Amino acid sequence: GLNHPATTVGQLRLLAQAGIRWVRNWSVNWDWVEPGPGTFTTTWEAQDKQFAHMASADMKPLVVFPNPSSSWASTAPATVSHALWYRLAYAPSDPALLYRFLGNAVERYRSACTHWEFLNEPLWVPDFCLPKKGGYTVADYVRLLEGAYRAIKAADPESTVIGGIANEPDATLAEEFISAGGLEHCDILN
Repeated sequence: GLNHPATTVGQLRLLAQAGIRWVRNWSVNWDWVEPGPGTFTTTWEAQDKQFAHMASADMKPLVVFPNPSSSWASTAPATVSHALWYRLAYAPSDPALLYRFLGNAVERYRSACTHWEFLNEPLWVPDFCLPKKGGYTVADYVRLLEGAYRAIKAADPESTVIGGIANEPDATLAEEFISAGGLEHCDILN
């Protein structure tokens, strides 16, 4: 598999000929799809194009929900930059809004995607996803994962949910995740 789809259909087809069938895709990003509270704009068009691009080479998408928040729903302090993903890395002010978004996304793409990953590398990458410097713990991730798992399964009971904390060999976050009951809220451990 690939972490991101190749940019042209020809490249995707060559990869498919080489036996690469899965493409991890980050385009279903809450901040891009719902730029304001309850405002689902034509930004779904960009995601639709991504799915059509992958389907044109018969690739199987693995959608990653990369961040736990959108800029308008973030609990990030005012001192956190609006650049890149920094504000999106913080938990949402109302997790129910996150779960609603996840359910809507899975419902929209359930015929094109069967595998969904909730958050990319939480806790261990600085400034990225539930950053430790923001006070987040494994328990915070497991709570959000539990709700995400329920929302995804409610929209598509046959879907596969990937969760967990992939990190460096000497770190203990993965063990903490397992001890905190995280395996109850995912089908595949990252």
